[in-house]
Amino acid sequence: KVKLYNLSTNEVLDTTDVLLKDGFTEVVLKFVPKLVGKYKFKIEITKMQNEITYENNIYVFDLEIKKNKIRVLYLCGQPSPEYFHLRNLLKNDPAIDLVSFVILRNPEDVVIVPDEDLALIPFPTYDIFVKELFNYDLVIFENFTYTKFGIPIQYLENIKKFVLSGGGFIMIGGENTFFLGGYKYTPIEEILPVVLLDKEQWIEVEYRPEVVDYNNLFIKIFEDKKENEYIWQSIPMLGNYQKVGGVKENAVVILKYKDFPIMCYSEKGKGRVFVSMTNTTWRWSLGNILSEKYDYKDLYTKFWKNIIYFTSGAEELKNIYIVADDNYNIGQQVDLQIVLNLKEDVKPEVVVVNPDKTNKFLTMKKLSEGKYISNFVPTIDGKYKVSAIVRVGKKIYTDEKEIYVGSTAVKEVAMLKTNLDYIQNLAEFYGSKPIYLEKFDIEKTIDEFKSRIVSKEVVSVFEIYRLPYLVLIFIVLFLLEIFVVRYKL
Repeated sequence: KVKLYNLSTNEVLDTTDVLLKDGFTEVVLKFVPKLVGKYKFKIEITKMQNEITYENNIYVFDLEIKKNKIRVLYLCGQPSPEYFHLRNLLKNDPAIDLVSFVILRNPEDVVIVPDEDLALIPFPTYDIFVKELFNYDLVIFENFTYTKFGIPIQYLENIKKFVLSGGGFIMIGGENTFFLGGYKYTPIEEILPVVLLDKEQWIEVEYRPEVVDYNNLFIKIFEDKKENEYIWQSIPMLGNYQKVGGVKENAVVILKYKDFPIMCYSEKGKGRVFVSMTNTTWRWSLGNILSEKYDYKDLYTKFWKNIIYFTSGAEELKNIYIVADDNYNIGQQVDLQIVLNLKEDVKPEVVVVNPDKTNKFLTMKKLSEGKYISNFVPTIDGKYKVSAIVRVGKKIYTDEKEIYVGSTAVKEVAMLKTNLDYIQNLAEFYGSKPIYLEKFDIEKTIDEFKSRIVSKEVVSVFEIYRLPYLVLIFIVLFLLEIFVVRYKL
């Protein structure tokens, strides 16, 4: 019987019965992880009779469990074409696990039937903002205001904590967002990359947004530079925008109209925040209906996927990230690839911190533009920390990855291999010599050791007066004898 344990949670994950045969027997153990993180696991084989040793019946190893999908929570204040197209894009991406809520009836809407007769479910405020929030990678607000649903402002503080701890947040414009949605003087305002005005305007006008930097990750959709610029310069027009008071420090504007930001983003704590002042990018997803020159549906898909992946912290759009497996064995070569998403052609510095806290700098070889490779061979088991650093002027970009190295399984007989040097030294220390089983002759050995037996007569001399307790005994016996003699007389 073979069992798999999670030692971190004291849980048996899988058990299987195995029929042993001559040679190697392969066993497959399966389990579905419930939580992400680093855990310690153990594989244990039932002890059997006639085993040489039980020490290799247990194998303990570390394993890091990661999400294989980006979990997205999408809240929309009312049905819209933007919600329809963006939701379909997210729903059809196999790398995204989407949970979405669209408000079909606001509290101020008048209905002529009782609430219990409506098919609509109540808005799950507590579940979204408290219970399940930190299980998501990205939260999207489109034209959504918290004021209509009795959401406490403390719940918005959870959104801020979510972002600062590494989550992503996207706010899409509408008549119920930014200042118009009541977000000024709230924790949401503190993480937004734009400045909210006391009097904002929701302006409906036809315009074509202007690209700020064609080398930006979101704008650089196509490899051909001229084609990419032409497509953005002829892109279908948008139909509205929210007029805000500009952008905050460290915010990056990617699209603008006149002097007003249309789309921008910034990093807050460990997370990222992206805002779109318009909710009419769905026009791009109509493909070549609005343009005979180009099918803009491809641009719409790539553009929003880049935004989703980047804001959620997905590896593909980090400025620098390390590609490597999570688990290796001692002596197995660890292959590393460093991917750079930077305009500048710079060489990364990579250092490996061993389990014994010693450091090793690796020599990097350029594989292609923005990709470098290297490798190393671990010699001890434990956790290795790989750090990659790129310096561009005064800016520093870093990424870290932890790799776990374990010992390979030990063969049954290998555990009992005799240490001949130790036995030889031990025999010499006691004035003897080792006897090897294959050369063992019992009669010869007995004769040899008989010759070493020596009889010796040992005489011990001691003075009685140096033993007070014996003197005391003699005195007592002498007095006892006198008493007995006198008693008889």
